[in-house]
Amino acid sequence: MSVASATAGDAGVAAHARRVLAVLECRPSDDAVLTRAVEIAAVSGGYLTLVVVAPRPFPFVCPGPYCVPRVSADELRRHAARTLARATALIPPDVPVIAAVDGGRTKDVIRRRVEVAAHDLVVVGGRRRRFGQLPVPVLAC
Repeated sequence: MSVASATAGDAGVAAHARRVLAVLECRPSDDAVLTRAVEIAAVSGGYLTLVVVAPRPFPFVCPGPYCVPRVSADELRRHAARTLARATALIPPDVPVIAAVDGGRTKDVIRRRVEVAAHDLVVVGGRRRRFGQLPVPVLAC
């Protein structure tokens, strides 16, 4: 399936999506992703799976005479957990939600989650992203 924009007339997809996967990546676009995914789940009467992908630590880089502190994988995972707690607090109580923190590349997390839980729609942040061939529509906000 192709990646559709949030303004491209996604009402038909949203009306039939009963299992919505919202992927947050600890980015500014997360609020738009969460808002759109909650709207779709509420309108369709379905449930929302909320997954926060913990950022990967940057590889070691030697910048010469300057020292830059390195963020550990544990710190990044704790940040993802805080992002998840904030996002789940914003979801209305009438929308059923399953929430988790996951790690790895975003496209691998999406593929794994879609295969396991048979989601009808994936909502992600950003535009023009490539996730390979997914058996479900991807809505980019």
